[in-house]
Amino acid sequence: WETEMRLREMFDVYGSDSLSRRIIESLDIDALIQRRRDNYEIVLAHYRPSSQYQAIFPYLDDKTCPSHFSWYSEERNRAQQFLLDHGIRSTVYWPKPPQLPDVAKYPHANWIYDSVVSVQIDQRYTAEDMEYLGKTLSQM
Repeated sequence: WETEMRLREMFDVYGSDSLSRRIIESLDIDALIQRRRDNYEIVLAHYRPSSQYQAIFPYLDDKTCPSHFSWYSEERNRAQQFLLDHGIRSTVYWPKPPQLPDVAKYPHANWIYDSVVSVQIDQRYTAEDMEYLGKTLSQM
């Protein structure tokens, strides 16, 4: 129990303040989910797969609320620079972990670590933003 209580003390510090709670409580969660789903679908509707771009999830199931559009790219650094040149920021969320020092033993995992790129598509972005993203991805 001592360890359990220590963990609780550590994580209780990270509670939300009253302003953050009011903001969250005022959100229309259903509209937020719908906007994210619509954004994902718009990107899907405007992209054309290529060696530089293959959507990881080429369709959206009924229960998913995406925050990012992620894809595989054969030349990730080049793809990221291309997007940046077009005003689109992308992120690599899963770098090779230090716990896996010899990724060469796992070529499929190594390829994934070297190839995945993501772009945020949450509710802050408009349909026009998503259309631009999809069309820009298709130019790679």
